[in-house]
Amino acid sequence: KGTQFDQVSETDIQQATALINNKPRKCLRWQTPVQAVSKPLSRW
Repeated sequence: KGTQFDQVSETDIQQATALINNKPRKCLRWQTPVQAVSKPLSRW
């Protein structure tokens, strides 16, 4: 809360996004969100 995003670099935002999207999740059977989305899309 209260973060001024105009003071955050694009690189910092991309790094934070990558960290979040590549973290395994229990609710996804310990897959990362990227892996969970990639599997169904690869079959399509």
